[in-house]
Amino acid sequence: MSNALHISDRVLVDRLFAGENEAADHFVTRFSQLVWTVLVRDFRIPQDLRDDLYQDVFVRLWEDDYRRLRLWSGEGSLASYLGPIVRHLAIDRLRTRVPERENPLPPQDEHDHPSSNEPSQEELAWLEQQRLAVEQALETLDERDRALYRLRYVEERPYAEIASELDATVNHVGVLLSRLTRQLQKNLAAVSVRK
Repeated sequence: MSNALHISDRVLVDRLFAGENEAADHFVTRFSQLVWTVLVRDFRIPQDLRDDLYQDVFVRLWEDDYRRLRLWSGEGSLASYLGPIVRHLAIDRLRTRVPERENPLPPQDEHDHPSSNEPSQEELAWLEQQRLAVEQALETLDERDRALYRLRYVEERPYAEIASELDATVNHVGVLLSRLTRQLQKNLAAVSVRK
């Protein structure tokens, strides 16, 4: 995308809606500072959560064929429009986090009563089906996407390490993960339909 720094927000989102890969990269670059400012200054999100929340904001902006972005009228700056959305998405994500708590009960001896947290046979069967579906969906990805999945979701590597490994920028890792999430959702849906 030539002269990407000089195009208007309206042109940028139109190119994003048209599916131009460079437009997605440029959108993340242009608005990454806004997202970081909200997460760090407004919410003081701890370092260990920032990368996931940062990625999640862009994934949520991309979902439903850019539904939230398509509601922007083009009047006023896109940054002003996005600010409240980013705050809302961050609050929404933080609300859905399960707080980690220490278990106040002493550990049970394995010969005591069986734990009510033990999964049933039906749950185990369902989990196995889900595992197989994810494996099948992953097999349809290209080599780079499988590497990206492994680095982020199996090895839980930070964005900077993934960027170095894949010869990409840190901002681009967020875009790649967003696309990977959408592709996996489609692939999982296709696997489910075939069954």
